[in-house]
Order: sequence, then structure tokens, then C-alpha cells
Amino acid sequence: MYNIQFINRPNDEYNLGTGVSSSFFWLKLSLKKSNKFNIFECKKIFNITPFKTIKSILIYDYINPLISAFRNRKVKFDYLVFIDPAQTFFICIIKKILNKPKTIVIIHDLFFLEYNDLYHRYIKILYKISIKFSDYIITTTEENKKLIESNFSTDLKITILPFGVTIENNKIFKNIFKDNLYNNTIKIGYLGASTKRKRIEKIIDLIIFLKNYNINLLLFLAGPIQNMYINKFKILKSNKFNFFYYGVINEKKKLDFYNTIDLFFFPTKLEGYGLPILESFYLKKPCIVFKDAIIPKIFKQRCWLLDNQFKNIDNVLKKIKKLKNNNINTINEINDNYEYTKKFNWENYVNFFVNKLNNK
Repeated sequence: MYNIQFINRPNDEYNLGTGVSSSFFWLKLSLKKSNKFNIFECKKIFNITPFKTIKSILIYDYINPLISAFRNRKVKFDYLVFIDPAQTFFICIIKKILNKPKTIVIIHDLFFLEYNDLYHRYIKILYKISIKFSDYIITTTEENKKLIESNFSTDLKITILPFGVTIENNKIFKNIFKDNLYNNTIKIGYLGASTKRKRIEKIIDLIIFLKNYNINLLLFLAGPIQNMYINKFKILKSNKFNFFYYGVINEKKKLDFYNTIDLFFFPTKLEGYGLPILESFYLKKPCIVFKDAIIPKIFKQRCWLLDNQFKNIDNVLKKIKKLKNNNINTINEINDNYEYTKKFNWENYVNFFVNKLNNK
């Protein structure tokens, strides 16, 4: 059995359903199921929820990794794995405490490169530190690999390993458009945060824009969304528009969310990966993104593209109508997206860990 120490933010009810934490949850389970690894991870401490406050970020990105390393200092580790480079401030100290195991840093995205404020420049420094003191670098897409090579100096080989897509129970429901998309009612879903780059305000703009159309719209929201946006959605409620906010959902509730909606709308400006897109494909839901979105090409070319001023909204509505009418070409497109998701699995990560250990 190989021993792996993960440096991670604790998975809990608050953050389990979001990108990096969700991916870590399934990576951890896949490694355990292989029966080849003993997994050690950072646990929740002081009864403080991750990401709620600046204090909690300081605890889980700086103090907790050191505490976890000290607690497990007597274990002989084969790997030290950082799930997020933002947690690598004490990487050298942690490696020394754990007797210098092979270190892997997983780079999910590099969106901070688009910003030049003090905070994002600091994040860039942490990425430089993580890359300098790691033995292996894993990233999720070809675009991320090119960004790493062009912005950071490293002689390390960068391995591209896309995150797998897994929904609790792996139960695929039938196409629900035929049953639930009726009387011009469209059920749109959004799962994610409300940070600036997610552009959740564009959902509000879309609702206002569609007032000129004879459409009944239901919006389903999930994730750590700020109250200011929830209040704006409340103001927009009418006989043509209503919305439901699930709050923050964990993996067990994610299946219910996706199978409630007809369409997934992801208005993000920039994503290093875009796991919700892959999840929507996996559950046979079309995904709408904006034409100007900077997301992996392999995903974007399979999405329905919308102009960020909604100039081509008629084309998107025609696609919905075709699906409502059970158009064979549209259904084939959705089924093709589903088949495409099958190549994204966590076995690739398990094989990587095993192969590197066998070749060391």
C-alpha cells in the first residue's frame, strides 16, 4: 500500500459541490477503491467552515496544512499532493516535516493571470513557489499547460490529466424535455459561485431581455451565491418568471439539481476546466455559454453559444424548440456529448500515481 498525504481544504456540506473540492472528493474515492493507497487528508478544525471568512481562509490555506503534516510526521509517505497551489505557502516546511516525499501539485486553472491587482499577483507568487518545489505538475487541459509553460519557468514535464466526471449513483434519467418543457416554460439551471468572473449578473440580464418574448422561465440556482443576487432575482419574479435557490449542495444533491433542469446556463468569463459543463453533458443537458467565454476548446465546441448581448437569442430558442419537438439531430447531438464524457474518468489519475511510483 502506498501512502499519500493530501493538502486540501476539508470537504464538507459547504464546499463539496464546487469545482476543486468536488474533484478532490472523487479522486480520493477512486484511489481508495483501487486498494493501493492509504489516504491522509486535512480535516476540519476549530469547527470553522472553509471560505466563510478571511480568518477561515488563513486557517485552511496556511495553518491547517502544517497541522496535518505535523500530525502525520511519523508516516512514511510516497506522495505529498497539493490540490490547490494557493495552499503551498509552506511547501518546503511541509516537505521537510514529512521527510521529503515526492511532491505533486495539481493546477486546476490559472484565471488569476487575467488580473493585475495585489491579491492575484500574490496568487501568482504562490504558483511559482509550488512549481519550483514540486516533482510533478498535473494540469487539466492543453490550454493550461501552455499557460504554465509561457508564464512560469520549469524544466518539469507537465502531465495533462482532465478531471473525471462522476455524479452520485451514476443514474442517468431519461431526456425530460419532452415531459417538462411545456407551454413555453424553460427550466434553466446554474451551479456555481457568484464571483466576478462567473458573471452571474448576465443571468439577470437574460431574464430581463426575455420579457419581450412569450416565454415562461424557471431558474434553478445552486452554490455559494451572495444574497445581493438572490434579492435581485426576487425583484424580477412575475407571472412569467420564477426561481428556486437550492443553496449549497453536496454531491448527493447534485443529481437532483441536474435532473430538475432542462438547460444548463454557464455565463462564466473564464474557466481553467469547467466541470459543470462536463456534468451537464453527462446528464444529457445542453449547456449554454457565451461566445466570448475563455474555456477549454474541447468543451466549448460542444456547447450552445450565445452572444453576451443576446443578439443571437433567436437561434438558441430555435434549438430549444427543436429539442422540445424531439428533433432527431438535436437529440443525437446531446447523446454524442454524453458518450464523449465517458473518456473523462478518475482511473487516469490512479494509473498516473501507480506508474510514477513504480518508475521512481
